[in-house]
Amino acid sequence: MDKISFVQTTGSLAFIAGVFLTGFFSRKFGKRNSLMGLTVINGFLVLSLFLIPRDGYMTLVVMNVIGNILAGPTPALVWAIYTDVADYSEWKSGRRVTGLAFSAAMFAQKLGISIGGSVCGWLLGSVGFDPEKPPSEEIIQSFRTIACILPGALAILNGVVLIWYRLSDAEVEKIALELEERRKSEE
Repeated sequence: MDKISFVQTTGSLAFIAGVFLTGFFSRKFGKRNSLMGLTVINGFLVLSLFLIPRDGYMTLVVMNVIGNILAGPTPALVWAIYTDVADYSEWKSGRRVTGLAFSAAMFAQKLGISIGGSVCGWLLGSVGFDPEKPPSEEIIQSFRTIACILPGALAILNGVVLIWYRLSDAEVEKIALELEERRKSEE
């Protein structure tokens, strides 16, 4: 196993281990606060990868493992929040929009992946990247910026935006109980 494979494998295993911490974080801090905190902390970890010197391989491995453990719970927390938003919408309007909420989320993810991939290509093209030639120091710095600075900053911004998400776990529980009562009375 080469060094890159080792980083990727240990990162993937750490992410899977992090998934098992979802319940812990959710119970301890709530879904929103867990998602916000984990996303911001992970954003700073990704930013800090930029500072690791070329001979800091083990530092990279350790930071990658920590970052992936902290990132593990975030997908489940995001999807749980989407469900809460759908319940809130039904509670306010009387109409169930779960399919619309999840479709919009999937569309936004696919659009983001498309835009992100395009932006990476455009950025590399703008600094003269040519896959047929060995990369210059400027190109290597561009790779590092695209892999560390850009996603780290966006992750921090994503976590900060969650400040405006106002549904607490207690409110979501209250909404769920009221919806259950409504559905029973409609039957």
